[in-house]
Amino acid sequence: MQSLESDGTVVHNKALGARGTVYRRIDPNKPGQVQVEFQGALRTMSARSDDEAATLETGSLIEVVDTIGEILIVAPLDRKATTRKEEE
Repeated sequence: MQSLESDGTVVHNKALGARGTVYRRIDPNKPGQVQVEFQGALRTMSARSDDEAATLETGSLIEVVDTIGEILIVAPLDRKATTRKEEE
């Protein structure tokens, strides 16, 4: 019977391809938070943008494209909805 039970371990790379929303704004080169559903649960996770110059606003729709440790790397589903830091 124990083999049917989940140990609750979060496997971050299982989030690849998952879609969700930005929960706390993601600024350039700074983490924010996203809410995505994977492993059968809605989870709030730390995340960074795949575009280091982009700001992803709260409520933006995203897709998980990579992971680095426990940080999700996300891309906006609508690139037009992001703001970019001007290059100097």
